[in-house]
Amino acid sequence: MNDDIGNVSSSKSVDTSRVKTYGLSGSRDVIVSRHRVIVSDEMSKKFDNLSLQHWAKMRELTPDVDTAVERILKKEEGVFYRRHLGATWFVTIRSGM
Repeated sequence: MNDDIGNVSSSKSVDTSRVKTYGLSGSRDVIVSRHRVIVSDEMSKKFDNLSLQHWAKMRELTPDVDTAVERILKKEEGVFYRRHLGATWFVTIRSGM
């Protein structure tokens, strides 16, 4: 989890009055604090720690991301979607991986 100043910490030491957790699926969560958003996957143990600005940009792109994913699920070839969120963050979706 992430505290107010962006430090990663265990859930036992986080002041829960300052964070909100939303379940995305059985193993994925979005954890929102005052300054950061963490998207985590319990099964893979992977996570992304985004600033609020990068999270807002990603949410803005959600309709296009959904469309690209739907095309891949329909087995379309040649799907390539890439957008810059800022700094070193990108959203990339492509078929054939």
